[in-house]
Amino acid sequence: MAKANKAKELAEFLESKSVEVAKVTPENRSVDELVKMAVVAATDSPKVLDCSTVSIYRSLMQTCQMGLSLSPILNEAHLIPYGNTCTLQVGYRGWIKLAKESGEIQDIYAEIACENDEFRVTKGLKPDLVHELATIRGIPTHVYAVALFKNGYARFEVVPWSDIEKAKNLSKRGGKTNLAWAMWAEEMAKKGAIKRLVKTLTLGSNLAR
Repeated sequence: MAKANKAKELAEFLESKSVEVAKVTPENRSVDELVKMAVVAATDSPKVLDCSTVSIYRSLMQTCQMGLSLSPILNEAHLIPYGNTCTLQVGYRGWIKLAKESGEIQDIYAEIACENDEFRVTKGLKPDLVHELATIRGIPTHVYAVALFKNGYARFEVVPWSDIEKAKNLSKRGGKTNLAWAMWAEEMAKKGAIKRLVKTLTLGSNLAR
């Protein structure tokens, strides 16, 4: 089946589910907009377009329920194929958006530390993290995430790069690297640190879901 025909078939199927999609669509978004974005996201990746329309529909519903967007510009969520099944992959910026929902967090971000950077971590009663970038940075050694609270408190989580490599290898299917890791390796690494951090934070309803 030609790509155009598959895209048309997907659009028609998702439009037929517009009533269900409307039930979970945020008030500031339109069903037509979300359906079109899902079709565009699927069309951008031929492997996603080959996935079952039902699995793409389920991923769209999950995206709506969490209040995220499939826009490649916003980079909040992505459609990732596993065989003929489409799955929703929350992106780096998506985790940040969900973490801020609690209303207590002013900012949350992640950075990668490399072998030539000055990188010091202190734990215990007075935890601290210092990171100064080198001019020639070398290979990554750690990734860390920091949450800044509105009351001035800060919390951080540091992940060794070896753990990032393990996560990347575990995501492989049939010996092939997960598409998300192939396309957004740095953001996937940062997302890993943010996911660890948010498990220790007060959860908003969408993040808890």
